[in-house]
Amino acid sequence: MNKSFSPYLCYLKDKSSLISVASGGVASDLMKHFLSSGNICCASSYNYQNREVSFKVTRSEKNLDSFKGSYYIQSKVDDAFLDTVDILKDEDDKSLLFIGMRCQVAAFDKFLQRFPEIKDRAFLVDIICSGVPSTTFWKEYLSEKERYLGDVADVINFKDKRNGWKAPFPVIQNGSKEIDMLDYMNIYKDKANIRPSCYRCPYTTMYGCSDLTIGDFWGCDRFYPEYENQLGNSLILVRTYKGKLLFDSVKHDMEYYESNADNCKQNRLSSPVIKPVARDDFWSLYRNRGIKSVLKKYGGFTVMHKIKNKIKLVLNTCGGGYLIR
Repeated sequence: MNKSFSPYLCYLKDKSSLISVASGGVASDLMKHFLSSGNICCASSYNYQNREVSFKVTRSEKNLDSFKGSYYIQSKVDDAFLDTVDILKDEDDKSLLFIGMRCQVAAFDKFLQRFPEIKDRAFLVDIICSGVPSTTFWKEYLSEKERYLGDVADVINFKDKRNGWKAPFPVIQNGSKEIDMLDYMNIYKDKANIRPSCYRCPYTTMYGCSDLTIGDFWGCDRFYPEYENQLGNSLILVRTYKGKLLFDSVKHDMEYYESNADNCKQNRLSSPVIKPVARDDFWSLYRNRGIKSVLKKYGGFTVMHKIKNKIKLVLNTCGGGYLIR
């Protein structure tokens, strides 16, 4: 467990790149530079065919777009641990960048202890997490939204920055058509659809076993208003020498400012999320009455919302793109 760290506020200098990522762009930039050096990366990627998030290994910068963004869905590890270890064993000139939630990185770090000969070539980056939602709920939710969209989603963006970083707009798209996911995010913010283990997560502390911790820098407007960027702000906690090497590799792409242990505090670096009183009722309603009843009661999915959707679907027959709110 690494108990010392150096905190920074940072974000990409390039505006077009910053708009395309969920926060300040640290993770994607780390992957880009790591891959450009001929190394390998392992991180979560969304699969539009099976509608799941899972860890994938990549060697190519061409695949970077599939790793961008935040997905409020549980990510499957599958054989990622074994695959990355096998690569490092076979290719002793390669290093690995592994990016995951704090619990996943802790598990991978423990797994790596069985292979001391390769551990020094593994760079670990954990992401501050507010709880992991159910994959089953997500799949049924997506099917319901696609029914209103009238097509299969080809873009899913939980943090579209059209309204800025502080007010991310969650959206599903197909071509010029799109429909919001505000009801899904309302449920997520209430924390009723996350895993039971998240309510007692042992990794919600300032300390960690990673080389680098990254996440949104919420509260930076109070402490560093002169440095805040309306399009995204990341918090970086540099924990180890390897973490410093990682940060140094992307500094030239970033605007960055040193913070301190008091100003960089985040809720999920001090305690787990609180189990909502209505959680059992939420899942009981979902199992007995289905997704529509849950969205209506807990997601703000009102009758008026559905009427507006129907009207906009009819209007679209005249051509042009539209937004279903």
